[in-house]
Amino acid sequence: MPGWPPRCELIVYPADSLPGSIANPDPAVVRALTREGVPKAWFYAGYGAARELRAVEVAPLGRLIRFASSGLGASLLVEPALGEVVFLVSVRGAVPIFVNSSLAQFSATARAVVDRFPYYTLTASAEEVIAAGDDVARIVEAIDPPALGSELYWATFVEDMRAGAFPSELLTGEE
Repeated sequence: MPGWPPRCELIVYPADSLPGSIANPDPAVVRALTREGVPKAWFYAGYGAARELRAVEVAPLGRLIRFASSGLGASLLVEPALGEVVFLVSVRGAVPIFVNSSLAQFSATARAVVDRFPYYTLTASAEEVIAAGDDVARIVEAIDPPALGSELYWATFVEDMRAGAFPSELLTGEE
């Protein structure tokens, strides 16, 4: 599979691409989007950076900036005044779910999780698979402790790891 071993490349948006309808965004949000960057793509849940930043009205949080998509119809957004990253499924009545405390922590977490690859093989023991999940959980927690809360984006990734979803051979296509 092209692009393996995986890397977590970042995309930096032009400063003039910030949605004009966002009033007074936190300077850390602006810096993360226009100078430091956010993950362009990585292998989990169909994540991909948006081609352009877009303002999205999200109840009850107000106007957020959509910077990525994930899976079928889900978005990753940043709350422009506080800087928190949330995940939102595009279904009527869906509520935003906390991902990371900041865009910088989101990018650092994605990069560290990808850099930890390989996780385990198809022939790994259950103990090895669980240990890899525990190792990634420690990585996430060291960067942003609240990100591992129950049923959150990173906790779900760790649970998927512990369930055996990420053996190297399946991710790389080299069985």
